[in-house]
Amino acid sequence: MLKILSINIFIIVVLLVFSEILFRTLNLVPLQGYDKKMFIEEDEVVLNRPNSLLIAAGKKVKTDKNGFRVPLNQNKHDSDLKNTLILGDSTSFGFGVDEKDTFVGILRNKVKYNLHNGSVIGHNIDSYLYQLKKYFEKTNSDFDNVIIFLCLNDIITKEGVVVNTKLKKIIYSEKDNFIIRFLKRDITFKANVFLRERSALFVFLKSIFLNSVERYYVYMSSLYENKNFLIRYSESFKKISDFSRQKNLNLKFVLLPFKMQTIKNCEEQYLQPQIQTSKILKEFDLIFYDFTEEFCNNKDNANLYLNFDPMHLSKSGHELVSTLLIEKNIFN
Repeated sequence: MLKILSINIFIIVVLLVFSEILFRTLNLVPLQGYDKKMFIEEDEVVLNRPNSLLIAAGKKVKTDKNGFRVPLNQNKHDSDLKNTLILGDSTSFGFGVDEKDTFVGILRNKVKYNLHNGSVIGHNIDSYLYQLKKYFEKTNSDFDNVIIFLCLNDIITKEGVVVNTKLKKIIYSEKDNFIIRFLKRDITFKANVFLRERSALFVFLKSIFLNSVERYYVYMSSLYENKNFLIRYSESFKKISDFSRQKNLNLKFVLLPFKMQTIKNCEEQYLQPQIQTSKILKEFDLIFYDFTEEFCNNKDNANLYLNFDPMHLSKSGHELVSTLLIEKNIFN
C-alpha cells in the first residue's frame, strides 16, 4: 500500500514539474509577482526604485535615476528632442512584457521625442497628481508634454487599495465563493502570493477556476455606479485640471479598456466605466483619447492582453497602442 502511494505521489510530482516547465517554456501565462525591493516610499506614495535592475512578472526591469523604466541596454536621450512624460499604472508600465515590446519601447525609435516612462505598478489617479507636482513643482523638470494612461481601475484610490511594499488584499465582494474566501485567509493569502510569484501553473489554474477576466471587470464596473467613488474620482480629476492650468501643462489622457469589454465587442452595457470617466474629463475640459473602440474592432482583440489577464496588454496590445498614438498624433 505504501509503495503504491509513493508511486502515485511521484507521478503527481513529475506531472506538476513537467506542467510547470511547459507553461514557462511556452510563456502561456506571466508570473504575477515582483521584487519587493522594486519600490521606495515618498510622502506615502510608492515610486519605482531609481537605478535598479529587478524582476517583475518574470521580466527584467531596469530604471534610471528618476525611477523611470528604461531599456536594458543603454538608454540615450537626444538633447535636441522634446521630452514626453508617460504616467500610468502597471498597464503602461508594461507588466509582464519586455521593455522593448511595450508601447514606449516600440516608439522610442519611431517618434521625435525622448520618452520617459514614469508609470508605476499600482498607481491611481491620486498618484498621478503627486507625480505631476513632483516633476513640475518640486523639481526643475524639462518635460514638454505629459500623457496619462488611464486603466479603468484608477477609480480605486487610497481607501480602495493601498499600494506599498507590504502585501495587501483586494476585497472584491461579500458574495465570494469558498475558493476566494479561502484565499483571503492570512496563511492562504501568503501562500497565494508566494505561488503566483513563482509558479506559472498555479497562475493558470487560479485564473481558470476564478474566471479573473470577468470577475475583475464586474467588480471594477460596479464602482462606477457607486456615488461615493465617482465623487472622489471627480475631485481627483479637478485637482489635476487645476494644477495643469496653473502650470500651463500640455496634458493629455488615454483611456485603455478592460479585456472583458473588448471580447464583448464594446456592447453598451459593458462601457459604463468609459462613459463616466469621459463625462468627468469633459467636465474639466481635459483632453483625452479613448482607445476602446479600436481595441474592440481589432480582429484579434482577445490576444491584445496577456493570457487570462483582465487588463495587462500583451506585445500585440502594446503594438496597437503605439500605432494609435502615432495615428492620432497624440505627442504633439
